[in-house]
Amino acid sequence: HYPAQIETPPEGQLRCGAHTDYGSHTILLADDSPGGLQVLTRSGEWIDAVPPKNAFIINIGDMMEMWTNDRWRSNQHRVANPPAGDAPTGDAPAGDRLSIAFFTYPNPDVLIECIPTCLSDAEAPKHPPVLAGDYRRMKVQSITVAAQAG
Repeated sequence: HYPAQIETPPEGQLRCGAHTDYGSHTILLADDSPGGLQVLTRSGEWIDAVPPKNAFIINIGDMMEMWTNDRWRSNQHRVANPPAGDAPTGDAPAGDRLSIAFFTYPNPDVLIECIPTCLSDAEAPKHPPVLAGDYRRMKVQSITVAAQAG
C-alpha cells in the first residue's frame, strides 16, 4: 500500500527506486491510479506500465534471465509518484495506491544455470552458475552495504 500523499514530494523523488527483481518472476496486481509502475525501455526511456483491467503484470526476475541466457530479460522498473497535476489539494490527498506483489524464488539449494535449450551451438552461457540462495543473499547484501554507505 502506497498511502495518499499529504504533501507534494520533492521533484525526482520516487516511491520505490529503480531495480530488478531477484527471483524468477513477480506476479503483480496493481490498481490503475495515477503514478505507479514504470519500466525502462531498451532506449533508456521510463514509461508507465498501465495494468490491464482485471489482469496481472508479470515481471521477469534475474534468475529467469540467467536460466534463459538473457532471452527473457529482468527489466529495470520503479514506482513513480503521482503526476504533478494529481498533487494533493486541501483535504483531498492524492495518490493512494494498492499493489499486491507475489515474488517467486526457487528453493535456496537450486542451481541457477543456463537451460541447455536456451543456447545455440555457437553460444556460451552469459552467467556463471550460482545457487539461488547464494544469489539472493548477495543481492540483499549489496543493497544493504549501499544503503549503509549512502
